[in-house]
Amino acid sequence: MDKESVIEIGRSLLIALAVIAAFLGLWWLMLSRAKTILREWAAEGGFQILGFEKKYMIGTGPFKWWTNSRNKIIYHVRVRDSAGRERSAWVRCGSTYGGVLFSRQAEVRWDET
Repeated sequence: MDKESVIEIGRSLLIALAVIAAFLGLWWLMLSRAKTILREWAAEGGFQILGFEKKYMIGTGPFKWWTNSRNKIIYHVRVRDSAGRERSAWVRCGSTYGGVLFSRQAEVRWDET
């Protein structure tokens, strides 16, 4: 291999690593923002979050797959209200056009108990 080939391979690897790092950074930012939206929703409603689990396209509870997008993040949460009752709900964070990065929207569907 000549020097130019080694430089080209190195440059390609650096670009690939930068793209992977950017993707992972964006994913981390989206998850962090979705958790912030979830905490804000709970605080505004006077709920204490006992636990939550991120859901993916399959198993999104009452939210139909065709109304979701990759920019929205869905959680199944267990909360305690101010009266001490425990309830569970599905919370979809983000809007259709703003996703979780540019929206503070939280849509809630309570589990029937």
